[in-house]
Amino acid sequence: MRKLKQSLLLVLLVLMSNIFTQSVQAQDKVDVDKWLITSPFELKMPVFNNDHDVNGNEFTIKSLLTYKHVERSLFWPENGDIFQMNAKKSEWKIGEVEDENQVKVLKSKKIKGIQVAYATHYVEVDRWMNAKLEISSTYAFEVMLDGKVIGKKTSLDKDLNTFSKSVELEQGKHIVVVKMIVKEGHDKDLNISAKYSVEEPATTANLIASISPKRRMDISHVLDGPRVGSLVASPDASYYIVRFSERYAPEGDNSSWYEIYETGSNQMVVSLKGMDLWNLNWIPGSNKLSYITNDLSGSKIVSFDFEKRYSIRSA
Repeated sequence: MRKLKQSLLLVLLVLMSNIFTQSVQAQDKVDVDKWLITSPFELKMPVFNNDHDVNGNEFTIKSLLTYKHVERSLFWPENGDIFQMNAKKSEWKIGEVEDENQVKVLKSKKIKGIQVAYATHYVEVDRWMNAKLEISSTYAFEVMLDGKVIGKKTSLDKDLNTFSKSVELEQGKHIVVVKMIVKEGHDKDLNISAKYSVEEPATTANLIASISPKRRMDISHVLDGPRVGSLVASPDASYYIVRFSERYAPEGDNSSWYEIYETGSNQMVVSLKGMDLWNLNWIPGSNKLSYITNDLSGSKIVSFDFEKRYSIRSA
């Protein structure tokens, strides 16, 4: 009888140990249950995409992932913000988790040509920590943390591509952006999911995943916040261009962008944040603009009639 009690006690201890271990493991993970997502944009392949480059390499899905279609370091969106890529616009919308922690970005029947879509969330930590970030998607994708590429998956043959990486998170809020490429002819829905595994001594209580860009103010926001670099009025003084710059911690990288304001109301009429351009200037004698930008063929000068593009007419 005594041996039976001891055996039962041993079995009970093993069961309790397994339950405790599973509970701890579950508590060490944080699922991302909401994302901000854009509608997909159609991508135009380069003119010579079927040719080899000077190194004998073919143009591939990896090439599309690597090419910077927009200035990613300027992302800091919230629900309802307008996302612009070239002349096309999309609205950042909330995508909520459906089955198996997956957020549906695009249904397969709508896929035409090659498409690119973006999904983002924020992660806030109240202390320095290491965490393992795991992201899964049904198509090729590239992952960026605070504007820096930390990895990618380029296979289109699997039902689910999974990326995982241990990341170092300083105290504060960080942004994760995932760029997804959908190739013509593939018939799976475009889904995405993510989770964090927190490494000791930190716990899940120290990490929050959300879609809110709001941050606690500290001295770094004062030192690294947006600054006005220049202000240039149009020839007829109806508008003025403001050039902003901002430094991104911890590396201290700088990014800049332009916004156009109406002089009479001092209201912003066009934001060019997220567009890869520089040397924005007024064309003499008009309200048209010129700027320099890059594409796959190199640098070029572009003229830009923003009033016509955005149906704006000054009073």
